Amino acid sequence: MRALSWQTTPGGVYYKRSLAKEVLGTDDPAEIGNMMSSMDGVFEVAEKMKQKGYKMFPDEGAIRWFSQGANPKAWVNDKNELVLTEDKINYMDYAKELREKQYTALAPEWSPSWFEGMSKPIKVKEDSKEVETQVFSYVLPTWGLHSVLKDSAKWYAGVIADQKAKHADSVEA
Repeated sequence: MRALSWQTTPGGVYYKRSLAKEVLGTDDPAEIGNMMSSMDGVFEVAEKMKQKGYKMFPDEGAIRWFSQGANPKAWVNDKNELVLTEDKINYMDYAKELREKQYTALAPEWSPSWFEGMSKPIKVKEDSKEVETQVFSYVLPTWGLHSVLKDSAKWYAGVIADQKAKHADSVEA
């Protein structure tokens, strides 16, 4: 063995259940997962979100994790050459389509608007106009729930905490 990663973290798509219920007619994770089980499905959901005035993701970079998980080859090899696998090329095409169809809020990861979009509407530029929108989903590693979402969306974290407290007697330690 030459090296061992210090972190292997699965990830997921975290979404606002209220927007899912409003736009998709359900907030059930299994049903939403089925709707988004392919990139075609993701784009279908994104179009529905756009029709209601919402954004699918904060930015195009959100989907980069989709192309890295199944194809872990480095972008640059040991000869300093760019390695473009089919998955990486597909990612770039999907990212371009997200931008062109205005499915993202243009809120780069870790920016103030990226954090704000987790808990409240944010302002974005569309066709030279400033509009207010909400971000439907974030693609994050599992630690993102506790270290990012809960800290940035206090109201939602409070709802989760209230639900846990209400059902604490039914949870085994």
